[in-house]
Amino acid sequence: MLRRCAESTDDELFHRLEAQTIGERAHLAETLMILGELHARRAVLPRAFPSLFVYCTQMLGYCERTAYRRIAAAKASRDFPIILELLRTGKIHLTGILLLREHLTPENHAAILARAEGASMDQLKRMAAALSPVPASPPERTRVIAVVEKKAIFGGLEVLSEPGAQSEMPLPIDLALKFRTEHIFTLGEGAEAKLTRARELLAHKFPMGDLESIVEAALDSLLDAVDPTRRKARPDCAPRAPGEQTRRIPEWVLRKVRERDGNRCASVSREGARCGERRFLQFDHIVPWSRGGRSDDPGNVRQLCAAHNRWAWRHAFVTRS
Repeated sequence: MLRRCAESTDDELFHRLEAQTIGERAHLAETLMILGELHARRAVLPRAFPSLFVYCTQMLGYCERTAYRRIAAAKASRDFPIILELLRTGKIHLTGILLLREHLTPENHAAILARAEGASMDQLKRMAAALSPVPASPPERTRVIAVVEKKAIFGGLEVLSEPGAQSEMPLPIDLALKFRTEHIFTLGEGAEAKLTRARELLAHKFPMGDLESIVEAALDSLLDAVDPTRRKARPDCAPRAPGEQTRRIPEWVLRKVRERDGNRCASVSREGARCGERRFLQFDHIVPWSRGGRSDDPGNVRQLCAAHNRWAWRHAFVTRS
């Protein structure tokens, strides 16, 4: 099987993968249908299993999370069989079913599921939130918390001790406290959009997009701009000779390329589909600089995600060399 896979062309692999995905969705829909029927019949009790969950984990080998998700979706699909068809045709996925299942009723399920067809995770989360609105959020709350870091002092060296670890000789213990501040607040749609954009732009530096790193970077940028004690003097740019070409892309070109490409990856497939990734963006010379491509021509510069930039480099310098 692995040899057959290695000998296949890209088009053959994509065709096989798409066919496999169609079959996978059909199998999942049938699995949910069977689980729903078994749950309704309580059929696992005569087989000495206390619940369908235990049967799925012990007999079928599901992990706890997988068992819970499938059983929950199976219950919803039994109440609203249209879910199975939507799942089979790829119009909704398992996570979407789990997000919406608690809000479905005989009266509203058709309309809600119709709106959910093809929706992104963000859209599904907003739909679920809109179906169960909560009162206005309480005022911002802040509290200081102390984090205990257990360290063993041995031979003048600090060694982090593992919970439950046993030593042949007793070691002095130093409990080092680190103080952190916990902030609890809500963001409006405008601030949330800015946070999302900041995560996209800083994905090179913070791939995991953790909130603490993003907020600290934003505060550093703000203070560098408004705090007189932190402002940095900008070095004067050396004058450039008329007509001199450089690999460095001028700021005015970067601005035009951002506006044209919409701060999204501009890579387009043979079929005309655009990548559109908004993270890990890099500027790329369409005609490479080493082959005479210009940096001061917006038509020769584009935005690419890191993956497509690497792919373009390989296509230009490796596959053709």
